[in-house]
Amino acid sequence: MKLKVIFFSAALFVPFAYANEPFDVDSLDAIADLRTAPVAPTKIEWKAGHISLLRFESPRAFADDRLWGLLDWTGGGPGWYEVDTSGIVSAQLKPLIQGASQAWVRQGPNTKTLVATLKGKASATLEMKALASPISEAKQPLEARFHGNLSIFDDFSLEKGDACSLDAKEPCRYTHREDSRLRLEVSRKRISMILRTPDAQGLPIVEHFRKLDEAEQREEVNDFRAYFSHEFSLMVRSFLETTPGLFNWQLWHWYTWGADGLISKEAIRAMLETEQKVGSIDVFKMTCKDGRHLRFWSDGQGTLGMILE
Repeated sequence: MKLKVIFFSAALFVPFAYANEPFDVDSLDAIADLRTAPVAPTKIEWKAGHISLLRFESPRAFADDRLWGLLDWTGGGPGWYEVDTSGIVSAQLKPLIQGASQAWVRQGPNTKTLVATLKGKASATLEMKALASPISEAKQPLEARFHGNLSIFDDFSLEKGDACSLDAKEPCRYTHREDSRLRLEVSRKRISMILRTPDAQGLPIVEHFRKLDEAEQREEVNDFRAYFSHEFSLMVRSFLETTPGLFNWQLWHWYTWGADGLISKEAIRAMLETEQKVGSIDVFKMTCKDGRHLRFWSDGQGTLGMILE
């Protein structure tokens, strides 16, 4: 039995990729790709037959759809991670984003590492640079940086009233401004986020798991771990991209440094051996530097959650 991988709507959290990636092809293909750009580049630099830099300029600020159109075209949408300047910024990355109002990084095992920077107010310049090697960073402890500053949640609106106190008996309750599926509760000691996208099929029970041979059991465990890894990636995007400054890790750190916190194959095997539906599954757990506990959970039915306390 193969698990059905569920892709939630990405309209809010991840822009769709719809074109080529000119930095990753040789000069002949790249020249053809350049003709499809939403905006003609004003500067192109080449190195060893490949594009090393592209610059796009506008006499006024880029509209959101034009900005994301350029990022999608150049780097394949979901591969871009916006840099949180309040988080960890490596010595290698810091000079590359100096003076930028926004910056993004794209790096993966089979693609060039790119850094995109947006500068300007009345006019705008979007510049994308290919790096010779991936950004190198030594793993740092996870820090929760919420100490009462509610501006971290500016992408959300209060469900009731115009103000909220962390000292009140009830937590402050928020809904994301652009997607009511994403909700947030905040108190001085606890943050809880939930994304509800109900799935009619949900996570299946593997009947007679104990009676399967070892190879079949391993396959089931691997399928479930791939499913939970995908849910983890959705939670990182949904919860952390909408709350910049909540933690010190950049978005791409969660996929590299956070691997140790993912649900283990042993835990998945133990879950499957019960041959029962589980109400809540801890997909990721980690203790922050100050002792606070972070948990990402799933109900296996399309509801995902994050708890920091």
